[in-house]
Amino acid sequence: MHISNNDPPLDGYHQILSRGEYGIKLLEFGLLNLSPDSTFSGNTDDCQVVLVTLGGQCKLLVGHNGNKAIGLLGNRPDVFSGKASVAFIPHHTTYEIITTDESIEIAVFRKTSHLDTTAVISNLYLNEDTSQYDINIDESKILYESVGESICFYRFQNKKDSATIRLIDPDNQSARIDLSNNDILCLPDMTRTNLLSYQGVCYQLSVS
Repeated sequence: MHISNNDPPLDGYHQILSRGEYGIKLLEFGLLNLSPDSTFSGNTDDCQVVLVTLGGQCKLLVGHNGNKAIGLLGNRPDVFSGKASVAFIPHHTTYEIITTDESIEIAVFRKTSHLDTTAVISNLYLNEDTSQYDINIDESKILYESVGESICFYRFQNKKDSATIRLIDPDNQSARIDLSNNDILCLPDMTRTNLLSYQGVCYQLSVS
């Protein structure tokens, strides 16, 4: 399922996908945008949470008052300037994000979990890819294949650029999908995608 998300993200947390929508049973996705000198508090509840910095830097506090881990999260101005800083937070854990003199944008993924893990062990698989595709596109080449249900988030270096893919579901049924800046794909297990056309440089963040 394709979710168009072209409107600029709001300040604060913006929930884009909840469990039970578009055939996704375990995963949730949202974007968190904080201005300078802001604070956001969250609780993972029955989920494991992964925070992926899209741009900016903040202070991250994880855990309860008597046993709180503190660190810096974020090390790039945008998704086209290096690898993300990522934090994995286990279920039933509180966390707090504090910005300093710069804003931050964070992709927030949640997955139902009952594993008693530390904040560095995960049952979530995350992958980043920034590509400027060759002009000779091989439409038979598999661009991405989901292992378990997946959420894919797309951003283009030029916000007016786009890409067209073919989505092939587990029953081998196909659909043509046009992707724009900030769009999301919700993919069931064993769904494949082929690239048909593109413009510019595309960033893909996928979590399964």
